Amino acid sequence: MKTPGRRLWWYYFKSSSHLESGLGLGICGTLSLMLSVFLGIADHEYAVKGVETQATITRLEAEPGRRTAYWAYYRFQAGKGKVYDRKEGVSEAMWKTLRVGGALPIEYLQDRPASARLATGQDNTFFYVCWVSVSLFMTIIGWLMLASIYRTAAQRVRVLRGGVPALGDVWKVSAKDANPMATAMGRGTRYHYHLKYVFTDETGTKHEGESSPLPADRLERWHVGSSVLVSYDPSHPDKHEVDVLDVRTDDLLALLPQQD
Repeated sequence: MKTPGRRLWWYYFKSSSHLESGLGLGICGTLSLMLSVFLGIADHEYAVKGVETQATITRLEAEPGRRTAYWAYYRFQAGKGKVYDRKEGVSEAMWKTLRVGGALPIEYLQDRPASARLATGQDNTFFYVCWVSVSLFMTIIGWLMLASIYRTAAQRVRVLRGGVPALGDVWKVSAKDANPMATAMGRGTRYHYHLKYVFTDETGTKHEGESSPLPADRLERWHVGSSVLVSYDPSHPDKHEVDVLDVRTDDLLALLPQQD
């Protein structure tokens, strides 16, 4: 049975034990980087173009939900005396200190007075530089991990399809925790099953190996003592793959002892 190259590559790619870490770092790092750059640019804009003033609180609101949201509605004048109404989310502690009709220090953008926020009086440059740096580091590490997994999967496909065939023997079917972190968090344990095998290359040297997680529909196919097709790189026999997807069935049949 021929296995399409894309399916074979995907089998090796998703079998990597580092895939979840790479995806987590790459995606979370990228999203965090985009958010930190966006907010950092906005904060810098307020630092350069911000105008501080006193707004008047017009309404206070506590919005119930899974987590109560606290809002302060305020009004201020800017430019040629034009009045603007805005609302701002505040902490519960701050909300309790505010009163309707009271003053609220804010800052607005000189060229866009409708854009306003609470005045903090703080320089957040160091905070955003650190945030961007950490996010960039996560992003680079995550995508480098995924690129490495991609290349490794492609190399394994080449070894399996183009390597020298050898007859291997399964000496153990082992079960491994598929997600130790989830198990540690009490979310239950899910197992992956692997073949441990041994084969001899054309120089007479024995090698041992372990397969990637077995496909769910093939768990009952192998047991201790089963014969498997192993494909190895003749220039580097320590690089070998066991054929669990029937990519080279004809080679396996040719290597099996012929029965009279």
